[in-house]
Amino acid sequence: MSSNIENKRFILNFSIALFLTAAMWLVKLYEVSLNLNFSDYGILPRTLEGLKGIIFSPFIHGSYKHLYSNTFPFLILTTAVLFFHPQKGMIVFFTVYFAGNIIVWLIGREAYHIGSSGIIFGLASYLLFNGIISRNREDLAISLIVIFLYGGLIWGILPQSDQSISWEAHMGGFASGAFMAILLSKKNILINSNKSNIFVVNKYNFEYFSTFSKKTNFYYIYKSKSNKTKQYNEKTSYNFTSSHSNYYEFESPAYIVWEISIYRKR
Repeated sequence: MSSNIENKRFILNFSIALFLTAAMWLVKLYEVSLNLNFSDYGILPRTLEGLKGIIFSPFIHGSYKHLYSNTFPFLILTTAVLFFHPQKGMIVFFTVYFAGNIIVWLIGREAYHIGSSGIIFGLASYLLFNGIISRNREDLAISLIVIFLYGGLIWGILPQSDQSISWEAHMGGFASGAFMAILLSKKNILINSNKSNIFVVNKYNFEYFSTFSKKTNFYYIYKSKSNKTKQYNEKTSYNFTSSHSNYYEFESPAYIVWEISIYRKR
């Protein structure tokens, strides 16, 4: 059951990334077929005209070669962020998208900046720093894969001799991705919360969408419904390790509880 759910999640996240990638290709095909030039929909720093590029620039590319070079990194990294970080993936993607482009608008040189490479740098940066900060085995594995596949991207955030390359977009994306990794690293992720009348809990069933994990550290919080019963009117955290499964069993005696909230520590 769990693998079936994760397969469906992967297909959904891959489909989102594929849709965005296909949109980039459709824009380029339309531009070329009508002999148009959409470069003026890019980011022109510090101008009102260039503000529209914050939204449109990732879908515009200077050539088929430019678009092709961005296609697979964008597809892979977008899918990875959405799939491996289901609670935070969309937040990370849109923050990298807009924050990176805003940085380009603020600091970029006077030229039209186009392409999705800023998003690519941002997503790669997020995955890289998230693994380093969290020290989680699965996240570290993803970081190593990012370094292996895209380690050369680090040079892209430095000023380039080739003036057709927007190193400002690369730097803006990289900085926004690193910022999100740091910002979200201290937040625990709510997996499930159950509220009902007072009852005795010994086992509790909930779904958890893991990444590669065979074992994951959790803690739960319980508290009583009745404020009059001081004995149970408290929050207590309890660490336990659970195998990769849809069903989880508490390793503690039964408690009279009002609310159980289960988190995964990042």
